[in-house]
Amino acid sequence: MCAEPEEHGSRDVVVRVHRSSRDVWGDPMRLERQLPKGYSNRGADMGRCSDDISRGTDTSRIRLQRMHLDSGGYDAQGAYWGRPSDLYVASWEFEDFVRFAFYRGSSRDDVKQKILKEAPYARFYR
Repeated sequence: MCAEPEEHGSRDVVVRVHRSSRDVWGDPMRLERQLPKGYSNRGADMGRCSDDISRGTDTSRIRLQRMHLDSGGYDAQGAYWGRPSDLYVASWEFEDFVRFAFYRGSSRDDVKQKILKEAPYARFYR
């Protein structure tokens, strides 16, 4: 689980919600670009930290999208995930922030089942 934004600084995966949620949610690639850079002067981060999916998902819906990885296994902001590219990102609004959790799964339905085990009251956008 990630620390709160005040404690975690610029490397945080929590993103402030814009006035118009469409700014964040409209384009899947734009959502990936909302993540902080995934590398430093010492190289690429190994994945990203995930927020607790059970926090806030009982009151807001989850957007579940397949995350694009390049041929080397890196996401759009440079974090390394490896192969295969069966990575999904769940995102939801909670306490004025967009929260992210990352899952591997063979299909969207497979990942939904994993999330429902952790957060039984979770609801999803189509």
